[in-house]
Formats: sequence, structure tokens, C-alpha cells
Amino acid sequence: SPCDKAEKALGKPIMCENTVPNPCGVRFHLFVACPDVMLRRMIELKLDNIFEMCHGLNSEHKTDDAALEIFREKRDSFHAVVTDRPELCQSIRHIHPKIPIVVLTILSSPEAQMALKNMGATKCMLKPVYPKELERVLLELMEKEQPQVEGGL
Repeated sequence: SPCDKAEKALGKPIMCENTVPNPCGVRFHLFVACPDVMLRRMIELKLDNIFEMCHGLNSEHKTDDAALEIFREKRDSFHAVVTDRPELCQSIRHIHPKIPIVVLTILSSPEAQMALKNMGATKCMLKPVYPKELERVLLELMEKEQPQVEGGL
């Protein structure tokens, strides 16, 4: 189940303040930097059972610089990043070299996918994005980023 994967990825359950947890009590902090209101809302509504969202681009924070400032201030509290702004990848990667970054894109060519990875994307997903697939990808990436959990603590 997603809960088991989440617990395994972190090695322990975590709770976020002021949130209603899913049945297993695990919540990940996800930094979402997508200016598209519908995309942000879909991510928020469909992944809310496991992910606590922090929106870097919204009606209050409209620029990449504003999003990066939010990320910089709270970088240690995030477990993953989702963005459709490839230009943010390098800056986020510079601030937090190991965080998984999922870039949502309409660019499907192998060259475009390679360019996004060279910019710092851990994974590229084609739009339209299906919430369950995004959830699966995020949990798999976070599990890979925590290899010490596999060997036991």
C-alpha cells in the first residue's frame, strides 16, 4: 500500500502539524511549483492523503524567485518537488542536491527528456498527469532516495 511504501521510505511515520492524517498516519511534505491553478488543485485534491502541500507558485507567490525563496527557507522540511517549470530545476538542485524533483511537461522527445534531466529533474512525466501515477512515482523516488532504510536502522 502507499502507506507501507511511505513508512519504508522514511523509516518511520511522520505527522504534519494541523493536518488530518491518512489511516496509517504518514504524511510527506511536497513542494509544488506549478503556476497552473487547475494542475495545483488536482495535485492537492488527489494526493492529500499522503502529501502535505506547500505551493511555491500561486496567487501570492507569482515568480520563480518567490518560489525559490520559499523553498530555500524550508528546504529541509520537503521530501520531494513537483514542478512544471523546468527552469526551477537547476536552482532547486543547487539548494538541495538530493531532493527528488518531478517535472511535468508536454515535451516528449528523448532529447527534451534528457535536457530536463540535465537541468536537475529526477523524473519527467508527460502532461496530462494522472494523480495515481504521480503518487506512485513520488513514493518510488523517495524510497530510492532513502537507501539506508533498506539495510535497516
